[in-house]
Amino acid sequence: AKDANTARILLKNYLQTNPKSGEARFMLGLNLLDAGQPESAETELQRALENGHPKALVVPPLAQAMVQTGNAVRLISRFKDEALGDAQAQASLKATLAQAMLAQGDRSGAAAAVDEALLLAPQSSAALMAKARVAAAKGDVAGALQTMDDLLAAHGTDGDAWALKGELLLLNRDGQKPAIEAFAKAVAVKPDQLYALSALVGLYGAQGDMDNAKRYFALLKSAAPTHLITGRHEGTLAYAAGDYARAREIFQGLLRVVPDNPQVLLLAGETEMRLGASVQAETMFAKAATLAPSNPEARRLLARAQLRLGQPAKAITTLGPLVEKTDAGAEDLALAAEARLLTGDAKAADALFVRVARLAPTDPQLRTMVAVNAMGRGNDAAAFTELNSIAAADSGTGADLALISAHMRRGDSDAALRALSSLEKKRPGDTLPAMLRAQILAGKKDLAGARQALEAALKLDPGYVPAAAGLATLDMQENQPERARKRFETVLEAKPGNSRAMLAKANFLSAQGAPRSEVQGLIEGAVKAAAQDIDARVALVAFHFDARNFDAALSSAQAAVDAVPDNVELLELLGRCQMRKNDNNQALRSYARVVTLLPGSPRGYVGTADVYLAMGDLDAAQRNIDRALQLVPGHPESRAQAIMVALTRKQPDAALGIARRMQAERAADATGWILEGEIESRRARWDAAAAALRQALDKTGADTVPLKLGKVALNSRPRNAAS
Repeated sequence: AKDANTARILLKNYLQTNPKSGEARFMLGLNLLDAGQPESAETELQRALENGHPKALVVPPLAQAMVQTGNAVRLISRFKDEALGDAQAQASLKATLAQAMLAQGDRSGAAAAVDEALLLAPQSSAALMAKARVAAAKGDVAGALQTMDDLLAAHGTDGDAWALKGELLLLNRDGQKPAIEAFAKAVAVKPDQLYALSALVGLYGAQGDMDNAKRYFALLKSAAPTHLITGRHEGTLAYAAGDYARAREIFQGLLRVVPDNPQVLLLAGETEMRLGASVQAETMFAKAATLAPSNPEARRLLARAQLRLGQPAKAITTLGPLVEKTDAGAEDLALAAEARLLTGDAKAADALFVRVARLAPTDPQLRTMVAVNAMGRGNDAAAFTELNSIAAADSGTGADLALISAHMRRGDSDAALRALSSLEKKRPGDTLPAMLRAQILAGKKDLAGARQALEAALKLDPGYVPAAAGLATLDMQENQPERARKRFETVLEAKPGNSRAMLAKANFLSAQGAPRSEVQGLIEGAVKAAAQDIDARVALVAFHFDARNFDAALSSAQAAVDAVPDNVELLELLGRCQMRKNDNNQALRSYARVVTLLPGSPRGYVGTADVYLAMGDLDAAQRNIDRALQLVPGHPESRAQAIMVALTRKQPDAALGIARRMQAERAADATGWILEGEIESRRARWDAAAAALRQALDKTGADTVPLKLGKVALNSRPRNAAS
């Protein structure tokens, strides 16, 4: 009777007295999968298998549940070679495996799985749809759509196929209108096709057609009142209507059910940003970015939150994987350039503006890129004229920021200030122009003007800690420590729960030699005010670590992970604390969690290798080093660990070979030469160590080289030399 809720209740009641019923577990698993609860569905379907329900029935939906929960790696490992004994079931499984392989970027593996599925069942809808997905992933959208047209010619009432066609049509630049038609057809033939209903709500909402958006949302809510996707759209519609308090209530309710869903975290974070809760938003975006490291929107939103919080250095790190791509988008490059400007690195900002390319020729950002690229090539006047023209005509701020960056790089502060006036008009309520003005004026040694600009930023946002910190720095230059201290207290009076202000005040007091108890109280207050603030948690652990209170450090790190369970930075910190307490087995568990959260990153393997090195288990350490290097060939930290293994095994020539490979592959980086210097020092070959270190001096990352050279010089002196 399509009463899924009642069916679920009856099944759960039945299982209380018949817990080993494989059929009931199977039915409940299907019910939960349809209700948008893939984690619970996976559990029930696994129990159905354990209680003897036929594999051919259970494994295909179990595979779907695993894909939906992001367990693609585990799915492939477990079921890649599974034989179900039923052609249709086997084809369905192979189609889902193809989907999982696509999620891992394995297009050739996905194509092979599709071929196997079609060989088993040439007319299988699941296999043909997987074939279309593979074609689209390879860039052949036309071929993918042709496959769908052939499928729909034979199965015109397949609502899932119509929904996929709509999804594929959206990949075309002019595909929105035909996609809406395809999604509407999907709903017409299958009224409970949730993806199509969801897409229609989203597409109409994006067009501002709220009547149609609400109409399809009513159908969605009727078809699946408790489904996650329904709740997401309800929150999104409340957000679009400006009812942010209601949107927050909805998203927080969803997070209680699915705390690890990246999409819900991003939506909840955007709502928190609208409500001015930037710290909470940053925490949500950070968790989403950890759970879905390849999701560019998660990184983009996290960087925006970090910029709002006055953390441009963090934003640069967050945007790194996006900016490093050769086809990086204009929005990501512009965000990174803004972050670079705020750190005072105008040269790096210019380089990013130069890369704002590959857009339509009429796009203002492309024109900006062309103009910036002309700088320093003999026609700067024409380039500046073009930038000024773009800035005057475009409501965006890319050209304004590029102009400011170019003038700052040339050392023309007055021109930079004139360009800044245009930016101030476009972003009147934003602290960015005021902070840039303060930076430019400070560079001119106009400290009074810089002070005025920082005060203007604080007037716009009384809780803006970077402005208060800048004023405190100016106060200290004038030997006014009490006035500097008052800056942070004023921010805390305006926003008593501002954890960032508490941390900034703690750092200031620590630098002034204040009693440690006062500093500790502020850091603990920041943790209490914002329990999920990663910086506050890290600061508390670091405070105890600096005091060599390792028990308190470990306790604080464990509490941090309990509060924010899936944060990689905190898990790594916990692992280091556990190692310091010689609790290596627990440290291995912490780093294993990092591996699970970031399966495509070497970070977890690096930490695990560190633990095994501390335990003296060189074979286990090397295995983890090898895994890290498989993921990122040439990973510097892993190679440094490999050198440590070789030296411990008394194989200096092997260690030297690794260092030399690093030098050849990363000639501008000092690391390879520093490591060679350390290897030769361990062999007491001081002249060779000094020669390697001298070669590192003019390379990137050579900050520690002078000190190392000094130590080599001391060790190489004759024993009877004068002290």
